[in-house]
Amino acid sequence: MLGRMLHSLGHVCVRYRWLVIILWIVAIIAGSLVIGRVGALTNNNLSLPGTGSQAATDLLTDYFPPQQNGSSPVVFYSEGKVQDGGKNQQAITDTYNALKKVKHVYSVTDPFANSAAGLVSKDGHYAFIPVLLDVSSGTLSEATAQSVFDVGVKEGRAAGMKVDVGGVVGSTLGTQS
Repeated sequence: MLGRMLHSLGHVCVRYRWLVIILWIVAIIAGSLVIGRVGALTNNNLSLPGTGSQAATDLLTDYFPPQQNGSSPVVFYSEGKVQDGGKNQQAITDTYNALKKVKHVYSVTDPFANSAAGLVSKDGHYAFIPVLLDVSSGTLSEATAQSVFDVGVKEGRAAGMKVDVGGVVGSTLGTQS
């Protein structure tokens, strides 16, 4: 029964192929216009009661509040060494100090405070500052993400390094130059 129906549908699609193609194009354009007008509704808030993942999220929420939000690393790259004692290291240290003062930043980690922390690459060209926010990815506003981004990249880029922000901040802002 189903096989016959699909065969008939295929036969009609082949017989009226140009009409089918035009209908598909119209449907794609109409769908794109509706999504562009209304916007794609997305939500990063997820609850899966009774699962191990939910239990872990609940533990993080209870004992390590912002950890469940994930880290937004500010990543620095330099042709020279980032831990050179000069302008690169100073720019990263200034960024670390400035990020501590940004609204909704719960904590940041100094990449130079503990060499065993692994926040500076072995070759010395990369470093990153993990940034924890006190808001979840579902409630992070574009304005808050932009303020973290602006503070995170300012000093490093002024010193000539390549700097970007990942995690929920990067996801919220999409592609930034």
